[in-house]
Amino acid sequence: MKKATYRGFLNFLGAKSSKRYWALDIGCGYGYACKLLRELGYSVYGVDISSHVVSTAKKLQGNKAEFLVCDVQEYIPFKMNFDLISCFDVLEHLESPQLAIEHIFDALQEI
Repeated sequence: MKKATYRGFLNFLGAKSSKRYWALDIGCGYGYACKLLRELGYSVYGVDISSHVVSTAKKLQGNKAEFLVCDVQEYIPFKMNFDLISCFDVLEHLESPQLAIEHIFDALQEI
């Protein structure tokens, strides 16, 4: 079900790429959205607050994406900026969603 939902959102947004772009999935879980983004041509990173989930994502997705543990309310652990950031089913679970949104905004590539 989640794969279909993610694919629907990404297709709706027109998230297809013929060039190499950078994508970040916040709250990546087991990496389902990361896998779909990779299939669309993105170089993909995923973050989640759960070390267990990140460990499992690394096992399931291999080295096709980079997964890190972080709390998006505190920081996003990359010095680079991203062309696309997805954040499915995350904000409603946070104590400070405004802080998360500010960090997400700061991590986006300027157009």
